[in-house]
Parts: sequence; C-alpha cells; structure tokens
Amino acid sequence: RGKVPRFLLVVDKVGDKEEILGVVSVDEVLGRMEPSAGSMEELPIFWQGQFYQECESLFERTSSEIMSPVTRVIHQSGTLMEAVHLMNSGKFDWLPVVEGEDVVGILLKEDLFKEVLAATESEGGAG
Repeated sequence: RGKVPRFLLVVDKVGDKEEILGVVSVDEVLGRMEPSAGSMEELPIFWQGQFYQECESLFERTSSEIMSPVTRVIHQSGTLMEAVHLMNSGKFDWLPVVEGEDVVGILLKEDLFKEVLAATESEGGAG
C-alpha cells in the first residue's frame, strides 16, 4: 500500500469549474466510527469484528454526512507569508491552492517548513 492521505478534498466539477464542497479528514472518519462520549452512559463495550462492521457502515454514508467545510483557501499567486498567516490564524495544517475557481493543489505545513529550511541554508545555514 502507498502513502495514506490525511484528508480527502471533496469537489464538485460543473462544466469546466471545480467547486470545493468540503474535506473528509482522518479524524472525522475515525470519529464517526464510535458513538460520542456523551451518548455512552457506561463504559463502552467492544466486540470482535466491530471495527470492520463500523467500516462497512461508513460506506453507507455520503461524503456530505462526514465532511467539514473548507473555510480558507490560498490563491496560486498568494505569497508564502500569506500562507503562513492563514495556517497560523486558523490552525490549519494545509490549504487548498486555487486558480480562479479551480483547485490546482494542496499546500501543507510541511511544504512551508521545507521552504524555511531552504531559506536558512541559503543564508549560511543555521548553527
């Protein structure tokens, strides 16, 4: 198996335009697999095969039942400092990169950190 994504971006393509509908993250998927703590009156009971039953029940849901809205994007022409600000102010680990109304990529915090490291190396290195 290859690298597993931390999230899936849900888009709707209408004609030649893509509209971002939301995002399904690892936390949202795993969170939907068990009842919330408030709904459990006693200690939870787990049984053999429960994990796979919960996986099957997830397949019966639509992405709109699981996804969260995407509240921030960065334009392809945006600056790295703008990306830093958007991520820090909203506590985001990633941002969709858009050109017009089309999604053209995803910018991760790790991508920004690589740029920080590259910038410090080009300035004589950190030491």
